Amino acid sequence: MVVLQLGALASICETTEGVSSYSGYIDLDEHSHMFFWFFEARRDAETAPITPWLNGGPGSDSLIGLFTEIGPCTVNPDLRTTPNPFSWSEYSNLLFLSQPLGVGLSYGTEVSVINITAIDTTRLAAMAAWKAVQAFVVELPRMSPRVASRDFNLWTALPIRIPSSQREGALLNLRTLGIGNGIIDAALQFPMYSNFTVNNTYGIQPLDDQIVSYTKFALTMYNGCLDQIYRCRQAYSSDVDSRASDMCRDNVEGPYYEYGGHSMYDIRKSSQDPPYPDFFVKYLNLPSTQEALGVDLLFEYEPSSNEVYSAFELNGGYVYPGFLEDLGFLLDKGIRGVLTYGDADYIGNWFGGSAVSLAVNYSQAPLFRSSSYVRLNVDGADHGIVREYGNFNFVIVYDAGHTVSIDKPDVALGIFRRSVLGLDIATGLEPVSNQTAVPLVT
Repeated sequence: MVVLQLGALASICETTEGVSSYSGYIDLDEHSHMFFWFFEARRDAETAPITPWLNGGPGSDSLIGLFTEIGPCTVNPDLRTTPNPFSWSEYSNLLFLSQPLGVGLSYGTEVSVINITAIDTTRLAAMAAWKAVQAFVVELPRMSPRVASRDFNLWTALPIRIPSSQREGALLNLRTLGIGNGIIDAALQFPMYSNFTVNNTYGIQPLDDQIVSYTKFALTMYNGCLDQIYRCRQAYSSDVDSRASDMCRDNVEGPYYEYGGHSMYDIRKSSQDPPYPDFFVKYLNLPSTQEALGVDLLFEYEPSSNEVYSAFELNGGYVYPGFLEDLGFLLDKGIRGVLTYGDADYIGNWFGGSAVSLAVNYSQAPLFRSSSYVRLNVDGADHGIVREYGNFNFVIVYDAGHTVSIDKPDVALGIFRRSVLGLDIATGLEPVSNQTAVPLVT
């Protein structure tokens, strides 16, 4: 039985008068405890949708997103907080989960503090997150009685459809799925790494011609990256998946890290530049912060777990199939799909994102593919381009890396606002024609 343990009516981070936040643990079983932090919307919390935010990695805590991207506050060098004027809580209730288990403030009590093999595939992690959200929804009337909406907008790294036979619980209406610089289909996106290093819009050439030629050869050679990806999809074996992932990451994606000297998250930056301001790490390790959250850690908080990342890698998570099909399934159900890519990101570059968007098979795919790019205008200025038709949107944001919400917080908030209000992404003036709220449990 999954149980929510409310640790505290959190009195930190969100300081807007009359707006509450709650934190605690969701006990997936007697040994597995997932941390959550819920923030009411700053306006119209009663009717605003609920947006769970899940960072990727795998193994990166969603509290990274809270404190550096979309949450109600940021942490200063003096470890004091400052309200974030671009928080997505302006338009939505927000739910952050430290997931998968072993990441952030979540923990296990069996065998070791972190059981890295308990949930080590994307679908198992999705099931755990699903159970956590279910427990949260059941307890929400007691925790925050005024929040009545059960419309959800999921912002994450991958689309995952959970089989109906494995879904039980409260009715949740999924309206929007947002994916930021996601790696969705390895066979489509790995070929784009070499293309991006040569043809990115910044004119930066991080690799010499010989290395670029090697990555292209490693991609297409016999028993190379693509060969092994297709073999993985036929075998559905974690061993085969792992070998394919190693081949592709070491020989196609990896030379950029070895020889490029540029950040994997932003080709404009050095590989030595930190991906985000990390003052929040010390902040979360303060006894006063943990007391306010109802947390009593037996270990030091870390924002990312190499152990969890390695466990997913051993199962071939990067080449795992089916996510493209899951995205098409959701679009055909009327759920809005918003794929957003910063144009300077290498690891989840927009070349691959574009290939994914054009390859999704769903009923309106021909109309989406034939749609032209239009300018993304936010607050009277152009910040990128959008291809959109109906409930599917592919967005490229200029002058932004892997985390658009850090580099262009105003633009990211504008995209989010338009998505949850059912408006076109390009201008925010036109209503979307065929977006519906789809029950996640039937």
